[in-house]
This record gives sequence, C-alpha cells and structure tokens, in this order.
Amino acid sequence: MIAVDPGHGGDDGGVIHGGVLEKDVNLQVSLHLAAGLERLGARVVMTRTGDDGPFTDPRTSLNLRLYRARQGEAQIFVSVHANSYPDSSQFGAQTFYHPSSVEGRRLALLVQEELVRLQPENYREALAADYYVLRNSQVPAALVEVGFLSNPDDRRKLVDPAYQARLGEAVARAIVRYFQGDVPEHRPTVTRPGPPPGFIQEIYPPEVR
Repeated sequence: MIAVDPGHGGDDGGVIHGGVLEKDVNLQVSLHLAAGLERLGARVVMTRTGDDGPFTDPRTSLNLRLYRARQGEAQIFVSVHANSYPDSSQFGAQTFYHPSSVEGRRLALLVQEELVRLQPENYREALAADYYVLRNSQVPAALVEVGFLSNPDDRRKLVDPAYQARLGEAVARAIVRYFQGDVPEHRPTVTRPGPPPGFIQEIYPPEVR
C-alpha cells in the first residue's frame, strides 16, 4: 500500500501565483500518480481526493494525513507540493527526505532521478529536510516539490493536464523502482549545509515543521 498525500486543500490553498493555487496542482498530480500506481497493480490510499481540508489547524490536518496513511497500512508515504520563490527565474522539481531515514533517502533519490529525466535541464538534487510529515511518518517518506509556481514556464507546465500526467507517471516509476530494490544511479557526494538557491520553506507554518 502506498500513501499519496496531495499537500494543502480546502481553506489552505498553499502558494498562489498567476491565479494558480498550489492545492489544485498538488491534487491533480497526485490523482495521476495514484492512477499510474494502480495501473501497475499497486494499492493506493489518498489522504484527500477532492478539495477538502479536514481541519483549518495545520498540525491537526497533518496528523490526520499521517493517520490515514497508517490506517491504510501504507508502506511508504509520498507528499506532493509545488514550490515558490521571490526570484521567478528559479525552476525545477525537487524531492526531500528526513535525514534519519535511510530508506526515505533512497526513495527520494529515485524520485528525483525520474523527475530530472522528465526535465533534463533541472539541476536540483534530493535533499534532507526536517519537515513534519517526514519526521513523523512511521514509514519511508518523500516530499516532492513538482516545480515552481513562481516561475512562468514551470507554472505553464504545472497547469497542463498532460504534464501533470507525466509528473505522476515519473513519480510512479520511481516508486516501482523503490519496491524493486533499485539503487539510485546518481548519489550526491557533497552534503550542502542548507537548501539550494531557489528553495523557500513555505510548505507549512514554522510551528508545524
């Protein structure tokens, strides 16, 4: 069982650029991801399937997402988001894992590999991050930022249903590779002291990170 978590929802729209709400992009990509996994024979539990946000309090919402994953006996947890930054030139998908999770790191590296194949000019690498859902997941977890809504080209692609489907398929391929025991082809050897240029920690307020 695989838990797919479309970030935000309901009153929590996430970041907004050019009239595009992050929560909507997250949901569409997640639905394509779930469909792709099911076509491959996997079972999926979604933390939301529509524009619902069960609670307005972020911490309660995050705990409910993790609870739904546990109730569904998920073996991995994948949370889907879209990024933002004041410098609109920043672009590219990026995946995060908790620094204490060896398997979460392997999952994130595989996801990043597939995302870079989809967008070869993307220079970003999977990085460790101490986010709430990563820290509190009881199973290997990855948080995927599928692109920058603040970048016009990324935003154009992120609202394109065909590109949303390709993103979902890319992450699904990575998940299949994970369960097949694949080792990432590219493993960063340099540990950066913090997020690379272009990353803004907007996912949830500081008190729930």
